[in-house]
Amino acid sequence: MSRVAKNPVNIPKGVEVQISAGRVSAKGSKGKAEMAVIDGIEVVQEGSTLQVKITGEGTQVQSMSGTTRALLQNLVTGVADGFERRLELVG
Repeated sequence: MSRVAKNPVNIPKGVEVQISAGRVSAKGSKGKAEMAVIDGIEVVQEGSTLQVKITGEGTQVQSMSGTTRALLQNLVTGVADGFERRLELVG
C-alpha cells in the first residue's frame, strides 16, 4: 500500500458521503459528484474520515490505491469548497 493511500480523507461539515458497491458519491454546498472505485479497493467511512483499504491482490490494485485516495480528496474538496485557479503574472 502506498504512503498516500494510508492517509485518511477528512470529511468537512456539510458534506454527505454515501458509499455503495463500487461507487462513492458526495454532496455538499457546491453540488454533488460521484466516482467509481475499481475492484480490489474498498472505501470505508470511519466517523468523519474516509479510509482506502486494499482487498485484492496485484500490482494494479496496489498502484491504484494512492490514486483512489487522491481522487477521493479531490471529490470531497470539490463539493465543499469548489475549485479555484490562481494565476500569477510575472513580467
